[in-house]
Amino acid sequence: MNKHLKHLLLTMCIFVFGFALTGCGIATTTSVKITSATKASCTVSIGFDDEALNALAQNMDSSKTELIKEMKKSGAKYTKKKLDGIYYNIFYSTIHNKNLSDIEKLLSEAGYTNVCVSPKYFFATLDPKSAQKGSSYGPGSSINLTDMDDISFYMSMKITFKSKVNFTNGTVSKDGKTVSWVIKDAEKVTRLCASTTKVNKTARSKSVVNGKTYKPGKKLTVSNPKSLAKMKLDGKAVKPGKAVLKKGTHKLIIWSKDGKVQRVTFKIK
Repeated sequence: MNKHLKHLLLTMCIFVFGFALTGCGIATTTSVKITSATKASCTVSIGFDDEALNALAQNMDSSKTELIKEMKKSGAKYTKKKLDGIYYNIFYSTIHNKNLSDIEKLLSEAGYTNVCVSPKYFFATLDPKSAQKGSSYGPGSSINLTDMDDISFYMSMKITFKSKVNFTNGTVSKDGKTVSWVIKDAEKVTRLCASTTKVNKTARSKSVVNGKTYKPGKKLTVSNPKSLAKMKLDGKAVKPGKAVLKKGTHKLIIWSKDGKVQRVTFKIK
């Protein structure tokens, strides 16, 4: 991830979810475009109304003008745009043709969980309660929900595939390849899913059950394997048939093409 984008994510986490002030307006947007079977580009932006930007500047012992100059100097681009009836000072940055795993990591740092990005599928969950426990940036970047009812909150997510979307809970563009979501409730758990394939069945763990203990060598299998979009064991992508040898607690995540996500925690003893 480039430094400009990481700087924006840090600002987003700390300000939006750390000490948002009453009456302030915050807007964040994320746009992902699949460019190949293994690559994608991503643009992240964060916008502040004038009151919020002034508050951020004061917290950084700076002025609004100086803060804008500093952000532009760091490489972030700047524009002023009206979103949902409010004008925002928007800072944005883009990474081009990065590995899909890098895009997944970026979205996780932007506050999403259960992230899966592939040429045919996209899944993510915005869970304020999960983010409240603290992000990868450490203390000070967790969500403070006490003031969220008092701010103007606008968050949008957009993903563009190379082929037409078949299933989604978002809004599809006229060409059928781009799906977008708009979130205005910062306290609501929101699930995002989109798929270019049509699936009626759900892929689920067939071999391991949440809370159970197994002997070394336990193989991971799933029901309805044709519906499987992706499977990760302890954060790493694996395929059905993978034998788990390492003793200890393991976490398995299964993404199904129908938009459902299953998390299983089990032990090898």
